[in-house]
Amino acid sequence: MKNERKRVFGTELYVTFEGNVQDFEGNNIKTYKTNNKVKMFKWKGKTYSLARYVAYYFIGPSKKRIHYIDGNKDNTAAWNLQYVDTQNKDISQSRRMFMDIPEERKEEIFEFIANISNDFYLISDTFNIPIMVAGIFVKINSKNT
Repeated sequence: MKNERKRVFGTELYVTFEGNVQDFEGNNIKTYKTNNKVKMFKWKGKTYSLARYVAYYFIGPSKKRIHYIDGNKDNTAAWNLQYVDTQNKDISQSRRMFMDIPEERKEEIFEFIANISNDFYLISDTFNIPIMVAGIFVKINSKNT
């Protein structure tokens, strides 16, 4: 499956499982990034999202948003893409941000919740973290008490 490629309907192009777009002979087509760092390619004067085509041909069609599992928009491999609704995408990003907080800082936040307040906005302002991440702390704390 790693070297698999599928023909893009109505063109002489192929998308690969590894997240490339190729011509008929297997040469990679040049891609570029937009301002929000999404990989795009041009074909006959039109611009296309590489991740959208890889997901369409290897996962299936959907109108939902594309989520990069590892958070890297350069990685358009099929195994790194999934469809999500906006809420799930926000939750996934918040979980990643939560995981990146050092353990000592997490302990400090949990202590604040236990002794002072479990208000999302106050936690967010006090520790300079997004409200969604503060919500994860509160949810974990409520399960442990």
